[in-house]
Amino acid sequence: PVAWIYLITYQGAPILKDAPLSVYDCIDEWAGGTEDPSLQRFFAGLDERLCRESDVLFAGSRLLAEARRELNTCQRLVPQGVDLAHFLPPRPGTPRPEDLAALPRPVLGLVGVLNRERVDVPLLCRLAAAHREGSIALVGPAWEGLDVATLARQPNIHLLGNKPRESLGAYLAGFDVCLLPYLINDFTRNIFPLKLFEYLASGKPFVSTAVPACSEFPRLIRVAHSHEEFVRAVDEALREDDAELRAERIALARQNDWDRRMRDKARFVAQELERRTARQDGAQ
Repeated sequence: PVAWIYLITYQGAPILKDAPLSVYDCIDEWAGGTEDPSLQRFFAGLDERLCRESDVLFAGSRLLAEARRELNTCQRLVPQGVDLAHFLPPRPGTPRPEDLAALPRPVLGLVGVLNRERVDVPLLCRLAAAHREGSIALVGPAWEGLDVATLARQPNIHLLGNKPRESLGAYLAGFDVCLLPYLINDFTRNIFPLKLFEYLASGKPFVSTAVPACSEFPRLIRVAHSHEEFVRAVDEALREDDAELRAERIALARQNDWDRRMRDKARFVAQELERRTARQDGAQ
């Protein structure tokens, strides 16, 4: 069997050594997700060890791959994908979710986990003030540490809570603009957001802060480098009326579904197993 590790905290050193092939799926800069220096050193050490000791390294973003190039030469860039069944536009006539339909439009929306390491609360408040006629809908669980009280004080910011995964496409379809209002730090600079292709699958206008992965798609995603730029980008997105852009977003998402991602990973692992088997047979 192949030893395949996703969780950096998994203490799998014996499995890594005993398995015919070991794989480390590096999807985040874990050390950047905490402000505690001791935890930063702990996560950085675990990450380096897994990079060095694994036979294959899958990196979730270009920056993750570049930073680990010297730690593991058998690596492949494989960004996050999308579950098309849940995020493509629903059939025409599908009703909007009731809690979303009750909100004044335009609806500017975010789907995903809300945590303090990622969500720029002052930016959302700034955006809410600029669009008092509309609504900001936050769909997803709010993790401990997020300044929920400040968000809740804004009359047009609505925390709709966690929703079943199969309903998320309907929420995206009900947004006028999809938002990625991330703080820019060591964690978010290195991620490839799961929301990226999920949002694109909806075809909706998409505005992000300066997350490097989003900057790879300048035609399809409006990227802002300040709060002022973000507000202006949302205004532009609300005026967007471009069927071609919508179709391009959906087409790109279709090229990046999870089935293709996992086939790519499985093919790379199988090829590496074949190479190792051939070397071992040749050495005998």
